Amino acid sequence: MRTSVEDDCGRLASTVHRVCLSHVRRRLQDANKAVLEERERSQRNDQQLSDYEAEIGLLRRRLETLETDRDKDKKTIAHLQEALNRARVVCITRLTR
Repeated sequence: MRTSVEDDCGRLASTVHRVCLSHVRRRLQDANKAVLEERERSQRNDQQLSDYEAEIGLLRRRLETLETDRDKDKKTIAHLQEALNRARVVCITRLTR
């Protein structure tokens, strides 16, 4: 036959077990929530990084186009300066005749 002390000890052990179990469950839920939040944050960061990389690619292509245009413009200016100098020589030659 069980004594009231044994019954009290059993009830106390059961209560302690439930409290500990409840605490562990709460900590597990908190940890799962934190993992989910970090996963979502990581996905947002990955998306932002991909967006930045795409923008960098566009900017690089735009820069390449601008540099190509600049080089063509420099050649055109040099060609026009040469033509202008030739025209000056022709005009000076005609004026000095």
